[in-house]
Amino acid sequence: MSTGITENDPDIYLTLARPYEATLTVKASRFIARVAPASSVERAEHFINTVRREYHDAGHHCFAFRLGYATTQIERFSDAGEPSGTAGRPILEVIQAKKVWDVTAVVTRWFGGVKLGTGGLKRAYAETAAAALDETTLISRLVISAYDLRFDHELTGVVYRVINEFKALIPSTDFGKRIRMGVTVKRSKGPAFCARLIDAGRGAIDIRHVGEGVR
Repeated sequence: MSTGITENDPDIYLTLARPYEATLTVKASRFIARVAPASSVERAEHFINTVRREYHDAGHHCFAFRLGYATTQIERFSDAGEPSGTAGRPILEVIQAKKVWDVTAVVTRWFGGVKLGTGGLKRAYAETAAAALDETTLISRLVISAYDLRFDHELTGVVYRVINEFKALIPSTDFGKRIRMGVTVKRSKGPAFCARLIDAGRGAIDIRHVGEGVR
């Protein structure tokens, strides 16, 4: 697993660089974990259904997904016919322990004829999901706030000084009668960035919050 992130930074989270899978056999029952990035509920459900179709002969397709660190956070799971609490929840707890977001994990099981018991099922589902997440590459994402700035040309130097101070980025600029500039900055720095612009520009810089995003 590769991360390369700054610990305890609220603007940074981990996600998967690519899909991965791992296999585990426990008392003749075969488990396959498939994990993949997912940026929305629709993408997560599409991945789950793809796995179901691919392994249509399996008895169970238990899953969990964790989405939306930067926006509306969603966590869901399903035991898919296994005893309650023995599959979906353990998979989700593995995802939580790895501190990963925007990810879907599906663990498929073929029954081998020997009952594992509730404790055995919990361990098997958790260990298979963990094996897949341990092997895949994790990457960091930065949560940003986007702003639309409008100001007179004589304030250009002032705006650029504040942008440099906060290490903000400028995705777009329109040099019209008044300058219109798109700017992004780390989400936690957004309020201070706006306050600094208002102070430096003596209230003459129009600031509109466009929304949140990720880069």
